[in-house]
This record gives sequence, structure tokens and C-alpha cells, in this order.
Amino acid sequence: VCCFSLMSVTCLSKKHSGHCYEIHPQPELPSVNMHYHMCQWLLFLQNGVYGWELCSNDYIFPSISGNRSAHPEVPISHDTIQKWLDEFVREAGI
Repeated sequence: VCCFSLMSVTCLSKKHSGHCYEIHPQPELPSVNMHYHMCQWLLFLQNGVYGWELCSNDYIFPSISGNRSAHPEVPISHDTIQKWLDEFVREAGI
């Protein structure tokens, strides 16, 4: 059971994102069950990365510095995500 309201967590701060998504469970498709995976990510982020309850201005995909520290006040950049996707695709041979 997800202990977060996905609607409120995914809409952390309208001034930053402006996008809200209603994510429904899909238990019949566990590999693409975004509700489950998002809940797991948020629990890990809260307990294993930040060490505090998520606040309205904490990004759920934060910037990560060279020393692997997460910066909850800064979103991860598009360029970083694209670099990781390119690497994953290349390594997968796609």
C-alpha cells in the first residue's frame, strides 16, 4: 500500500512543474505498474536518500552532484536524463 497521495506528491509544486498526473494501480501488469514503482521510489527517496518526509518543494527526481549527493531543491536536468537513456539504449544494443 502506498503511503503517499500520488496526486499530491507528483504535483509537488505547481510553480515548478505545472503538471499533475493521476496514476492508477495496474497489478495485472507488474513490470509497468507505475503506481507501485512510483510509491517504491518515493519511499526510497524519503527514507534512503533525503532522510526526511517529502516536502512540497522537494523534487522527486533531484539533481545529483559528482559526489552522489542528491539536491532536493534542484531538478535533474534534461541533458542528464538524455545521457542516461542514450547509455541504457547503447548497452542494451537497441
